[in-house]
Amino acid sequence: MQYLDGNPIRGNYKQTNWQETYKRSNWEKAGKFAGNAGYMIGLGMSAKEVYTAARPILQGMNLLI
Repeated sequence: MQYLDGNPIRGNYKQTNWQETYKRSNWEKAGKFAGNAGYMIGLGMSAKEVYTAARPILQGMNLLI
């Protein structure tokens, strides 16, 4: 086992990290974009449903015009 300043080193610390060398393909980038877009659309729809349900209550309390 190799030691550096008295501490054990596991693996080759000079070897590059696979995450640094890995490049995402355009298909992976497009898939991530589509997933994020779908998430944002779903979040917007949920906010609209909450507003639709709460609107009569807020109007009754004169908080909405």
